[in-house]
Amino acid sequence: MIKSALEIALEKTKDLQVDKKALLEQEAKTEGRKLAGSFLNNPEEINLTEALKKFPADQLDYVRTGIFEILLANLQLPVTTPLTQTQSRLKLIAEGLSVIAGKTAAAQLKAVVPQIETFLKQYTEDLERADEAIKKQFAQHLKMKEQEMSARVGQPVKINSTNEFNKFYAQNINRIKSQYQEYLDRIKQDLARICNIKPHQE
Repeated sequence: MIKSALEIALEKTKDLQVDKKALLEQEAKTEGRKLAGSFLNNPEEINLTEALKKFPADQLDYVRTGIFEILLANLQLPVTTPLTQTQSRLKLIAEGLSVIAGKTAAAQLKAVVPQIETFLKQYTEDLERADEAIKKQFAQHLKMKEQEMSARVGQPVKINSTNEFNKFYAQNINRIKSQYQEYLDRIKQDLARICNIKPHQE
């Protein structure tokens, strides 16, 4: 008797058992992620404390983990976002973390958050200083290139960058970003410890 592909597939999978516990844990984590996203987008409409009360005790750790993941994913080094907006976002993240951390750990968070705020401000200032210093350092170089190009084409030419400038600029700016990102990653690890968030298998 020739078996169909479907019959063969069913035979191969009949002994596989679905890990219902793992599925429930993953669903709980997903619910936590959704809840955190809603909180960040509409904080005035979402009460995290009340929302957490709706989940069974055996799912709560996974819901908290999901919330934590989304909150921490939003804790980033400023790129084009104004510092004031970054600070407002940080306060919102801190509020969410305080809820999932509990009363005891909330006090630790209260002490850590101002340090993170200072850290982000320092990062922005260091980038600005590096930007100004590099442009100042290459000002004469760019001026010479302008003179050379102007003489070649017979009219004034404005040059804002060269390959040499771009390479030097990128190397130094990326080095600063890398150093701060490494430190931010350590901050996130500390926040996980404070909030008692343990890694779970997917």
